[in-house]
Amino acid sequence: MDSYSSENIVSKANQDASYKALFAAPQMMRDLICGFVSDPWLHTLRFETMDTVRSEYIGEQLQQRFSDMVWRVKAADGVTDIYLSLEFQTRPDPAMPLRTWTYSGLFLQQLLGHSARALRQPWPPVLQLVINTGQLRWRDGVDLASRFWRAPSGLLQQPPQHQFVLIDMHDELLDNADQGDNLFGILLQFERATQTDQYVQLIERLGRLLKPDQPLYRSWLNWIRHRVKLSDRTQLVSDAIQTFEELSMNMKSVFENYKKQQRAEGRMEGRMEGLSQGLSQGRLESLSLQMVKRFGPLPADILQKLHLATDADIKQWIENILDARQLSDVFRPFN
Repeated sequence: MDSYSSENIVSKANQDASYKALFAAPQMMRDLICGFVSDPWLHTLRFETMDTVRSEYIGEQLQQRFSDMVWRVKAADGVTDIYLSLEFQTRPDPAMPLRTWTYSGLFLQQLLGHSARALRQPWPPVLQLVINTGQLRWRDGVDLASRFWRAPSGLLQQPPQHQFVLIDMHDELLDNADQGDNLFGILLQFERATQTDQYVQLIERLGRLLKPDQPLYRSWLNWIRHRVKLSDRTQLVSDAIQTFEELSMNMKSVFENYKKQQRAEGRMEGRMEGLSQGLSQGRLESLSLQMVKRFGPLPADILQKLHLATDADIKQWIENILDARQLSDVFRPFN
């Protein structure tokens, strides 16, 4: 199916929406920055001041541009505004340095407007963060300058300077995701989880960190439903489930029933295999008795041949012995 089919577009839209709902909470952004962006100065931001701002920009030619989410937060001095732009990607995009550069320019143009005073003041910084939530590892660069041809000297020797911060779900650098109460770390572990018991452990951790009356609690519940359904385990979740505790109990119940079914199937398979082996052994003993009665004691090489025989061999030899005139006729090639 084409990657731009209506089903994939709907799935991508649902996935983006579920992520945006999670990151509408300041706590998620704080844990992302403090746990997984290696810039100590950013860790000093006053995250309690965070609020979202408009993330739709209109260019001079009326082109419309969107960033998934933009946050405003105060620096440690309590005065300077810092802007954090968050973009979710379901697949790598080699144009992302250009896109984020464009987003920053359009955002600042909208923010500063045409005020001479604002334009002459130091402009607030805009940090572009891109989270790769897709299945493919991000192998494209994050730096805009590296994409430009450079002249050997003169004005075109220095291209525009811009880069974005990439958070790649597949990056080995994120193996420190198990950070106790870091919610973004829990998100990464969910993305990497493949077993039901892993889901259950992560849900129980969330239950200790969040309360049912928090908006983020509901956002996490919806995101988990969507994430589990994408893994083709729809039996583990239900829209009727309203709490982490119910979700965890449902997963445990489904998992236990699955294990019981597997054990029952294993016992049945074992009984059938034992029955089959018993029948084969009975046929071999019957064949041996008939051979001894008709041709006398069996030599060692014939006994070894019988010991190594398959059930199909034995069935053929039983048929052959009915008209065999000598011992070698029993083992004549199959017709």
